[in-house]
Amino acid sequence: MNTILIDLTTLNKDELKMASYGIKLFFHKIKDLSLIVVGESNNLLTIKDLDNIKIIDSTNNENALDETLSNNIFSTFVSFRNKSKIVDIANNNFNKTIDSPLYASFFANAYTGRMTLLGDLGYKSFSAKEDFLSYKETLKIAYKELFENKDVKFKFLLASNLKRTDETKDIISNLKNDNCFDCEIGSNYLLEADTDILLGDATIIQATISGINQGVTVYNEYLENGMKNSFQYKFGGLFIKKLMESFNSSIDKKITSGGMMLLGYDKNIIGIRNDTTSIGVSSCLNLANKMTKLNFASKLK
Repeated sequence: MNTILIDLTTLNKDELKMASYGIKLFFHKIKDLSLIVVGESNNLLTIKDLDNIKIIDSTNNENALDETLSNNIFSTFVSFRNKSKIVDIANNNFNKTIDSPLYASFFANAYTGRMTLLGDLGYKSFSAKEDFLSYKETLKIAYKELFENKDVKFKFLLASNLKRTDETKDIISNLKNDNCFDCEIGSNYLLEADTDILLGDATIIQATISGINQGVTVYNEYLENGMKNSFQYKFGGLFIKKLMESFNSSIDKKITSGGMMLLGYDKNIIGIRNDTTSIGVSSCLNLANKMTKLNFASKLK
């Protein structure tokens, strides 16, 4: 039976409950795999009695995760640690299969719902031309495997309204040699990229995501304050409530809430934000399950 290892050792009590509920949601739909969960067992009662789940208690054992990793009885590793910590675990416990590993994540087009694979999300601080060319090939294989799509197109993300450097021009020139290259787009249009793969510099991607999330937060707070202090705002808010809920679910944190894949090792590796909702955890585990069944990591060589 396929096995997924889930690292919950960095989560607090409330985060553990959220993660547990997400795991339970996932297991309502999926039965033909097993989970090894490393975390504080007293805060994992929601999943304690579920079939095919083994809990490794880390309460009084700071080496619980290392010991479980060394057993090597899993195909996919899922962790709530930050990206650099996950990279450290990968380098210490798994083997690299490509020269330029990278983080990538799926997000939905803000208007159509079309899924786009986004990378690089920051495996290394500064990516060279050779890295981008490697990322492109890795992402193409990943998309084809996960979506069974043989005709993949990709776009290159640039910072809107900024002058292109000679290095950037050189990267674009090389990317254009690929028949799968579609075009370049500005960061202002990230959420409506309408492509299979969106490749870009990690700094630009992270700045764009942060800007989107901050803008949505400010707008939501402005609307909520208005509804609290004005009858007209409150009355009008009743008519747009469903629209706003739909907007928030399409935009806010969706770019990484479904999990970030670390591509380029001999294990499937996924990182999750510790502020992801239980639905986000379930969605991430669906991706982990698909990667596990595909023996996905072995395809990226």
